[in-house]
Amino acid sequence: MKGHGSQNPLQSKWADISRMMKDQKIGILMLQETHLSSNYVDEVWKFYGMRLEILFSADEHNPTGKAGITIVLNKDLIQTDGVEVTNLIPGHAMLVRISWHRGGVFNWLAVYAPNDEQESKRMWNTLTTKYKE
Repeated sequence: MKGHGSQNPLQSKWADISRMMKDQKIGILMLQETHLSSNYVDEVWKFYGMRLEILFSADEHNPTGKAGITIVLNKDLIQTDGVEVTNLIPGHAMLVRISWHRGGVFNWLAVYAPNDEQESKRMWNTLTTKYKE
């Protein structure tokens, strides 16, 4: 996603995301490098919260400057009650569990690896360890 674009949610990438998810009947969209803050997501929610559930994980040290992952759910297609979110590695790995038809559950893992080779290796090792727990 490379950032959120305009500070005004009506003129940002979120208008395009909302329209695309509606028109193309996309139920779940995973985004990387979203650079979101809680305040900005609150603003986006005011305009698109009726249609979209926005689940995000920001980088702990620089939330609006690097990394960040977001899972967007289309409320017209996905039951968002009872969605479970586990922030495995802030800004880099987030697990979402969604109830599905006939009692089934789907697990969705969004990952954004650091560009630095050593940081990336540490992240994948940490994620592997957490996933085995």
